[in-house]
Amino acid sequence: MFQKKRKQILRRCLSLVLAMSMTVPVQASALSSSGVEQPVQGETSISREVTNSSSALGIIYKRSEEDPQNPLGPNEALTGEPFEKLEEQQNAAQTNEEQGWILRDGNWYYYNEDGSVRTGWIYYNDEWYFLSEEDGSMVRGDAANDGKNWYFLDEDGHITVSGWASTADNRWYYADDKGILKNGWQELSGEWYYLDPEDCHMHMSEVIPVGEKLYYVNGSGQLHRQGWTSSNGGWVYAGEDAALVTGWFETDGELHYADPATGIQAAGWLCDPEDVNKWYYFGDDGKMVKGWVNDNGSISYTDPQTGIMKFGWQLIDGLYYYFNTSGIMVIGWLNVDGKTYYMNESGALTGGWQHVDGKTYYMNASGEMQTGWQLIDSRRE
Repeated sequence: MFQKKRKQILRRCLSLVLAMSMTVPVQASALSSSGVEQPVQGETSISREVTNSSSALGIIYKRSEEDPQNPLGPNEALTGEPFEKLEEQQNAAQTNEEQGWILRDGNWYYYNEDGSVRTGWIYYNDEWYFLSEEDGSMVRGDAANDGKNWYFLDEDGHITVSGWASTADNRWYYADDKGILKNGWQELSGEWYYLDPEDCHMHMSEVIPVGEKLYYVNGSGQLHRQGWTSSNGGWVYAGEDAALVTGWFETDGELHYADPATGIQAAGWLCDPEDVNKWYYFGDDGKMVKGWVNDNGSISYTDPQTGIMKFGWQLIDGLYYYFNTSGIMVIGWLNVDGKTYYMNESGALTGGWQHVDGKTYYMNASGEMQTGWQLIDSRRE
């Protein structure tokens, strides 16, 4: 109850401030059958009295002597400038196709006496409302820019003051005590949020560039301040200043690489940005893998010290292996420099007699397949 009363007071204060800075006619309001507050022409308190006018307004309103809120009193209820203006509006409505407030396709529009659609701010019933600069429709449940500041208008078209507001598609905004939407970095209730400098919406679940640095804000729009966190299926790491660390860096004895453009940690194979002949492999956790690598069944090997992918012949734990130009270990028959070798199911080079697909072959001490007459174990084979 206190919060609601406070916002009502704030909106009235805002109305006074805007009233002094804007030259727009004062309007009153009534409640439409749909439950939406309907703007109604008039400068003082009014009550409904249906006339025989065929105006596009549908119902013309006149002040009544029975209206207890009539500030002029019963003897002056139907005289004076306000009533004369009402008569002028009624006469204009009879000559114009549309004039005054019109509800069309769920949106409110205001037509001037000359039939033009009004845009910008309009004031009635102690509230400011904004009519779209594009088509004149009343802005409700969305943000609007009046050429100077951004404001958020709730579903009733009222300006939101001192707090959060959101659209139906979950775009969030924050208004100060004058109803002006904030932008840039904002510390609210101990958390930091980034509100877009262009249209003031809050960024969520994304890496955002600010100046020359990158930052990550979570699904609630709160700044991730330090350490690891997941982002769009990858991982990012924030330093002590909350900025994301990019390029090569080391944490807890593990080497990582983060994309300078997105801050996302490398996963899978990465070509060194400074040397196209150097490849590295990173696990899903962003850690560099050194030694044997199993990438979806394809076996490779990286240097145990540097993590650089190996190619060609490699001696590993006393056995020879061969890695092709893609760095993948060869299994089965291998032809290199006009010589034929056989790599067993583990990828290791074999020697001596080998039985492959029902046939028998002989490999010398270097693993090279032999053909023709050979002297083996003092016997000609």
